[in-house]
Amino acid sequence: TLNDIVKQDYFFNIPIYQRLYVWGKNQVETLLSDIWEACKEEKSVFYLGGTLVIERDNPKQAGRYFDLIDGQQRFTTLWLISLAWKKSLKGYRYQKTVEGLHHRINFAIRPQVKTFFDDIIEGRSTSLPEARQLEDAMAIIENFVSAKVKDNDPLDIPRLTQFIYENVKLVFTQVPENTD
Repeated sequence: TLNDIVKQDYFFNIPIYQRLYVWGKNQVETLLSDIWEACKEEKSVFYLGGTLVIERDNPKQAGRYFDLIDGQQRFTTLWLISLAWKKSLKGYRYQKTVEGLHHRINFAIRPQVKTFFDDIIEGRSTSLPEARQLEDAMAIIENFVSAKVKDNDPLDIPRLTQFIYENVKLVFTQVPENTD
């Protein structure tokens, strides 16, 4: 769960060989709808799918660091949800350190994406061509609330974010460091 990730002080890196974030409206809305339905049904667990990771050393920071090999689109979407809706998902967004904000997810060699997220976290208006898909996904997440109101199925955001934090589970598979 996201709660476990925060408690265990895990951080994730999207390696250079991973594609950029590409989820569009259908994928984001399907994920949100599925999670909302599971929340309304008060399911104790909602399995989101698998993630494949390789642990990496990072002597600069506390915590455990993983390259996210598979599951990046779902994982990043959960992070975007935590940025858009905040509520009980604050710990999943970042960790405050003496050096500043330490994002739970880092996009290797894409400093413009980190800048984009720094701006969002700090509440500054931002728009970068390199982050267009991420920006679009954030708008879809934010508009999902008003769409549910129109559908006469209003979201209970505090309840939903608590459900995401505690009940949405990812299957976490760690492979040895030298795996090809």
